[in-house]
Amino acid sequence: MLTDNNYVDERIELTALIFRLSGNPQVSHKLTKYQRNLNRKFACLKEHSVVEYTKRYLKCDYLREKHDFGFDAVVTLALHLKKDNGGFSLVDNIDYLIDDEIIVRWTEENAHQFVEHLNQFYSESNFTNFFNAYTKYFEKQSSTLYNNVISEIDTDWFLKYLSDDDYLRVALIPFTSSGACGITLYGENLNNRIVTAALPVFPVNTMTYLLLRKNMIKVAIHEFCHSFGNIKADIWYNEDNSFRKLCDESIDEKKLSNYATGNIMAREYVTRAYTILYFAQHGNKNDIVARMINTDRDQGFIYIEQVYEMIAKE
Repeated sequence: MLTDNNYVDERIELTALIFRLSGNPQVSHKLTKYQRNLNRKFACLKEHSVVEYTKRYLKCDYLREKHDFGFDAVVTLALHLKKDNGGFSLVDNIDYLIDDEIIVRWTEENAHQFVEHLNQFYSESNFTNFFNAYTKYFEKQSSTLYNNVISEIDTDWFLKYLSDDDYLRVALIPFTSSGACGITLYGENLNNRIVTAALPVFPVNTMTYLLLRKNMIKVAIHEFCHSFGNIKADIWYNEDNSFRKLCDESIDEKKLSNYATGNIMAREYVTRAYTILYFAQHGNKNDIVARMINTDRDQGFIYIEQVYEMIAKE
């Protein structure tokens, strides 16, 4: 829910800690006191079985983007966990976790094996006490995020792309100070999806945060758009040869290393186009569209104008 007073999720922080201890660079920031204390408190558990398992089988590998266990893979697994007898187990429906043919990372086997090791770590590390000690910090960061970012977003706009049973969530992820991700999973039934925008915590004061406000609003909207943008992109990439061609031609391993395949590029293109559409419908259309298209094009998305026109026509 977008009005929660604490957006920080124990499942995510616990899972991210394991990847931090394994040396995963995407979750190993040391910019905030909380991040540094994660290292100090749990460094003695770097040889735990779950850390060794993660090092061996769940690597962050930029050269194998399709199988890369970056921080979005960390968050995705965590959101598919539920509390179970003092530990955690996978939720009943893990289709969104294991059935993505575009980015193949979690499987039913490695997910269950990881959770088994994770529960041992959770029991032995006393992580709950560490996490609970930061409740006030989490609430303060959540309040800052809500007041400056989330409250400014027109959540009703997304309803035309989501079903009546879907709902939006925000997850604040203080284990990192850069990057964000949009995660979708099934709720209690196949007709109910939970769309989560996971957003980082910056090592800044409130005044500096205000300077980042506009960008953070854009990031949150972008991550929400992934939930329906990815679906549209997959359909177009498989059925529209002209769209597929422009996505494949946009691959640039040096400039856009995070989008190393045509499928992944397609998802990013369509999501960026929906993000532009949101802002176009909430302000000075011509000025905003031109500015955002130019920014995306400069970043390497050379066909963003064409993709935006495809989205805007629908």
